[in-house]
This record gives sequence, C-alpha cells and structure tokens, in this order.
Amino acid sequence: MYIQFQSSETNDPPLKTFLFYGTDYQCYLSRTESSVWKLYVQKTDQNDHIGVLRCHVPMYELNNVLITWTNLQVENLPEGSVAAFGNEVHYGTFHNHGNISLNTSGSGYFLKDSTGYQYPGLYDNGGLWIGATQAAARHHRGATYISTGHSGSAGHPTAYVSVPNASNNGASTYGLYHSGNYTSIPTATTAKAGLMSGADKLKLDRMKAGGIVGGTLVAKPGGATSAKIVALSTMNKTFNTSFTTTSVAGRIHVLASNGDAIANPAHINGVSFNYNDNYWYAVFDRSVQGSIRINWIAICLTAIQ
Repeated sequence: MYIQFQSSETNDPPLKTFLFYGTDYQCYLSRTESSVWKLYVQKTDQNDHIGVLRCHVPMYELNNVLITWTNLQVENLPEGSVAAFGNEVHYGTFHNHGNISLNTSGSGYFLKDSTGYQYPGLYDNGGLWIGATQAAARHHRGATYISTGHSGSAGHPTAYVSVPNASNNGASTYGLYHSGNYTSIPTATTAKAGLMSGADKLKLDRMKAGGIVGGTLVAKPGGATSAKIVALSTMNKTFNTSFTTTSVAGRIHVLASNGDAIANPAHINGVSFNYNDNYWYAVFDRSVQGSIRINWIAICLTAIQ
C-alpha cells in the first residue's frame, strides 16, 4: 500500500495518492479532523486479524508524521472515505479506467484496462513505451507517451514523444522517422543533413590541429636585412602539432607586412624559414636601422594530410 500527500506548507495537506499493489484488501482512508487521517481495512470474517508486517516513513518525514496503531473496529465507514486503487497511481481527483489486467499475448507484456487503455510495458516490435500507447492516446486524448522502435513500414517513427495540446483534446507527435524498412540515414551533403562520412571525419580530426593565428611585434634588425618573427616550437605548441625541421615544409606558412611604414619605410619582400635555428624571418628590401613593426599571420594546413 502506498499513501502520499500533496506538497504543502501547511500541516494539513490534502491526499495525493492512495493505491495498493497485488491483492485488494479493501483499504480506505478518512480525514476525521485537521491533520488526522484514519486507515481502515475491511474484515472478511469476524475472526480476521489485520497485521502490519512493515511500515516505511521517509527519513525526512520522521519528525513530521505520527502513527498510532489501534485495533478498533467500526460497523460503517465514515462519510467521505476514499478507497485505495490498484496497480495505478492516481493524482488529484480519482479516476478509474476499468479493471486492470496483464496483457501477455499478441503485442507484448503491459498492463491494460477494460476500456482499452494501455500502460507502460514491453511490446513485440522491440519498443519500450513510457506512458500510454499511441492507440490508447486516441481513446484517451491528452495522453503523453514516449516510444522507441518502429513497426517496419515507411513513415513510422523510430522514437517519438506525444504531447497534449492546449485544449487537452488531442496531441502532437514529435520525433525521428524512417523512410522504409530499417533504412540507414544518408551521408550529409551541402544541401541535406545526414551522417558524417569517414573521409569527412578524418578531415575534421586533422583540422583540429590546424587553423590560423597571427600577431605583431617590433623588431630591431640593427642594420640587417631580416628579422625573426616566430619559432617552429611556438607554432607546434599553438597548433598542437609536432612538425620537425623537414616535415614542416608545406604545412605551416607565415606571411608578414610592415605594420608602420611612416615610422620605417622598408618593405618586407617575403618570409623565409631558417633550417639552422627553426625560425621564420621577415626579409626586407634594404638594411633596416632602428625599429620596424612586423604584422604577421601563420596558417597551418594539416587538414590536407
């Protein structure tokens, strides 16, 4: 038996759930006064004795619930007594769809009642339903259910959720649908979504280490015709690569320009990689005295591997 009261800031909350599992022992609850509920169990014979084998109260409610055990008997139930319901949790106003039984043939294992309402269970199409089935939703509009698996015909869902509409007189279904009998999702194209191909995944993985970075620096060539920009070790750390002096060829490209031609009119003719010290150098069109600002970008092309 399960008894639950609604969440409330008072010490006299209304009843929310009252149900039993298994044998129906004709249990009833009655609110006799504020904050006091009495539980009645019907005797089938004058010599019957009612025994409680176990009683569980949540730890967080131990100081809020007082249970008094009695063996008093009454001839008639108090007016307004509420009967426990079986195999289904009821909220608020109690509803009874009908006698509940276990379906064990045809469609799988699940609970159903005499009105045709079906409850969570396993179905023979391999799906697991949570909530009412689609068929039950047609009879009990406003039902919410989740399903996996499909019936094997085009247009049927593989996984979907039905959500009641605002008027609670119908439902909208959202989910994934297949176009035929177990057809696979196609590979994505530039015009249509789909799965990523193995070749595209390889390109993506390689692009993770690539990219474009840039920076600016002020160099003092001291009359030289070139100046250091950035080291190979810095680029490997930036791009998460491990290129060597020889393997970096064609993989990392550095471009540079004069960042302040008024301060220094020298032109940067290009960028050279020095294999002796593993640095990229800006190469000027003349000997440069004083300072010169160098703006640069580096492009890592690992994605072409």
